[in-house]
Amino acid sequence: MFAKNRLYLIYQLIPFFFTNPEIKNKYNLMLSLLLKKSNYKIIMKNNVDITIPNSSFLTLLHLFHILHQCVYYNLKTNGMMEISFDFKNKFSFNLKNLNQETKNLLYILSDCLRYGGSVITPEDTETIQNKKTLKLYEIDNQKIIETHNGVKFYVKNFVGGIIESFVMGIHEMNDNENWNDKIVVDVGASVGDTPLYYASKGAKVYAFEIDEYSYNQMLENIELNPQ
Repeated sequence: MFAKNRLYLIYQLIPFFFTNPEIKNKYNLMLSLLLKKSNYKIIMKNNVDITIPNSSFLTLLHLFHILHQCVYYNLKTNGMMEISFDFKNKFSFNLKNLNQETKNLLYILSDCLRYGGSVITPEDTETIQNKKTLKLYEIDNQKIIETHNGVKFYVKNFVGGIIESFVMGIHEMNDNENWNDKIVVDVGASVGDTPLYYASKGAKVYAFEIDEYSYNQMLENIELNPQ
């Protein structure tokens, strides 16, 4: 079982290994995955190296995906990376300070691309926005992600359900359905992604979440959307 799990991790990264010339130590990295080293060391083409804990494999996968999709990136020796997918919108994060906000930002950029979406900055006035467009900016030094219809979430409180609801559109059974004054009950509301989706449609939502940490994150996200 151990060997199968290790091989599965390598299998997920192989498409990025052989199509991304920016990573110099591909084979050493695969060996680290196979032997389950405590950290994954990545050496980039410009000889700057970064280290990602093996507990953050999903973050490594997201990083490889966005490197595969980007048109430009710059990694400095202090770990700061600037990246762009269209030469217009640039995003920066510190890979040597992998806090939850940074991990979630990589998650957002990766999954939004995966499902045909785009992430822009407020300065971008050229990109045609649609239901799959997310806007990224900061308020009081905290990163905010905003959906096409103005629903806001703290990046630090991000979960995949936000992409599912607002980019993939998994709840859109009928675009013409009128949700005004209808009642929605969400049991297992997580960080408020589904409740805020239906509330933005005009529904009255009762949201329940048993996990205290997720519940508090939901309250913070709701406070961003008083309307």
